[in-house]
Amino acid sequence: MTAKIDIINSMLATTGTLKLSSADSAHPAYIEADLILTNELETFNSMELWFNTSKRELQPDVDGRIVVPSDALWVNPTNQENISIRGQYLWDHDENTDIINKTIYCTIAIAVPIEHMPPAASQYIRALARYTYFLDQDGDARKAQHYMTAMQRAEYNLYNMNTKLSGLNFFKGPGFANFATRRYPSNANGAGGNIKIR
Repeated sequence: MTAKIDIINSMLATTGTLKLSSADSAHPAYIEADLILTNELETFNSMELWFNTSKRELQPDVDGRIVVPSDALWVNPTNQENISIRGQYLWDHDENTDIINKTIYCTIAIAVPIEHMPPAASQYIRALARYTYFLDQDGDARKAQHYMTAMQRAEYNLYNMNTKLSGLNFFKGPGFANFATRRYPSNANGAGGNIKIR
């Protein structure tokens, strides 16, 4: 199990900062690393991956509204209805209403805490967070290349695992284009840029 503080300390170690504990959450380095990790997790959790998505049937309540699960990040109806999340309910864009009055069959992505992610996912998040944090600290190009290579390796492992466990449906999902052509920050030394997984 990977704890958030373990990843933060891994990020801080790239610049030689000593380990902190959750009790040090007011430390400037902790705050900066935590912000980067939070942003990366938000982006990552919105991808359609084997462990954070499921097929569900959502039923309307007595008023005809469909309450969205509180941990849902997005809902993708399987029958091409023009429906999305608005507030705590599903919203029908064609009818401009949240009164839907029918069962919606959909794929739902939920936010998975880092502690509950499978190893391939947490290893990718760790490598990505280390790389991003190091670049933000204006690290030298040689070390940046090292962290980028580690991140690419973890990304490739995650991609392969997702392909095995998701099947071809992954390539039809909203997360694939973003996953396969992810943009990484570049610095003055030339590290970073576009990375495509083949």
